[in-house]
Amino acid sequence: MYIVVIASSKGGVGKTTHSTNLAVQLARRGKRVLAADLDLNNNLTDFFLRNLERGALEKRNILKCILGERELGECIYKSNFEGLDVLPSTLSFGAGVKNLEVEYLLRVFGEGFETLSYDYLILDTPGHLSVELEFAVIVSDLVLSPVCPRRWSYQGMKDLEEVAEGIVEKLVVVPSLVGRGKQEQERILNLKKKYRVSRVSIGKLGSIEKATEEGRELKPGSKGDLWFEALASEVIEIEKESGRSLKSRRVIG
Repeated sequence: MYIVVIASSKGGVGKTTHSTNLAVQLARRGKRVLAADLDLNNNLTDFFLRNLERGALEKRNILKCILGERELGECIYKSNFEGLDVLPSTLSFGAGVKNLEVEYLLRVFGEGFETLSYDYLILDTPGHLSVELEFAVIVSDLVLSPVCPRRWSYQGMKDLEEVAEGIVEKLVVVPSLVGRGKQEQERILNLKKKYRVSRVSIGKLGSIEKATEEGRELKPGSKGDLWFEALASEVIEIEKESGRSLKSRRVIG
């Protein structure tokens, strides 16, 4: 199983949009995908499971697994997309993990990933430095970091580098909410001097924002759909290049 984390210490850069659309694109290709929500805002959960009763989610969710109250398999739900399952979060997630140490998450929760039989695990993370973000980065094979080509958003990259040792080696920056301005393009070129940057840039489109808000996939063949299709292709290429997977390494040293 190949673990892809969508991460940034800045909010408003489109992490959940990237997580949901990447998961959908991989599932379209016949991959078995688990999308897990590590964000206290639980936007990924809302995208895939918005019609599920809140009471059901409160009984079976990612926090229950972390606290040892439920088995991991009990808290996985099927989505409306074939081959795509969801490990949801609730609004109580942030308070529930606030006092936990990353070592605890690695031992209790990280080991549970080894029992899963998916091709890809997509982890959506919070837009701030936290124990759950650190955990996700440590167990990841690939970290995709959406970055808006604005000066203020670059601080998020510096913050992310401090989360875990060796993160830059598995980090790919994804230019996001990109406009047509010359200055934005120059900033993307500057990013390439320090980081690996994805070939595709995700532009700012109202259709993408609307689809995310409504919990539906992008129209096949639309501009936004083709962008995320290209991103999924690049993720698959990177996986093949690296030859890394959770099965070939230990989560805990």
